[in-house]
Amino acid sequence: MFDRFSLAMLLLRILAGGFQLPHGLQKFGLLRGNVPAVTANFAANGLHPPLAWVRVIGAAQIIAGGCLLLGLATDGAAVLTLCLNAGMVRVSLWQGGWFWNRHGVEYAIFWAGTAAVIALLGPGAWSVDALIR
Repeated sequence: MFDRFSLAMLLLRILAGGFQLPHGLQKFGLLRGNVPAVTANFAANGLHPPLAWVRVIGAAQIIAGGCLLLGLATDGAAVLTLCLNAGMVRVSLWQGGWFWNRHGVEYAIFWAGTAAVIALLGPGAWSVDALIR
């Protein structure tokens, strides 16, 4: 039977996880990630020791992104994604104003809101969570 809600949640999870995962991979030097530049950015924003923060946040983005893609531990992955984006706003992006192309909060708030919707609505029937319940 066709389930529009589950299809919508699958699409939303794929988008959210698919955007989150590569950011985490870049923090480990994959996908053309510039770890020294990211580390310097973290240091400039007061995150010390910066390389440790790069690794922790990168790992969190990989885990959250992968879980969202699969619909595995979806509520936790969505809340983690929300927190990561809220943290970006608090630590660095608020200084750039609204627009993302000026290093503002727009992009991070959008993804935090998307993650909140996923956490509130759940993963849908087409997810690993639904298979193991």
